[in-house]
Amino acid sequence: MERATAVDIGTLITSEPDFRLGRPFIAGTRRSVESIAAMYRHGETPEEIAAALPEIPRAKIFAALTHYFANQAQIDCDLREDAELYHSMYAEAVARRAGSAAG
Repeated sequence: MERATAVDIGTLITSEPDFRLGRPFIAGTRRSVESIAAMYRHGETPEEIAAALPEIPRAKIFAALTHYFANQAQIDCDLREDAELYHSMYAEAVARRAGSAAG
């Protein structure tokens, strides 16, 4: 019986300087490693993440989680910074709306 060619797991996660600020994403998709990490941090199991994203092969979900665990401090920091930026921008938008409604 002929042996199947092994997948180089290093090809499952990639990054590009001009895409997503150079942050890693799942190769062949637009899904960031951060988004998979966020789902995991919110309590979803790898199996639940894979079920929620059936268009992404399960091996790539696990590769994203492996990348997250190998780089957890940096990815957690990026997630915090993104959340802070979102909340800041949201607060500014609310303040602008309140200012325009009052004037």
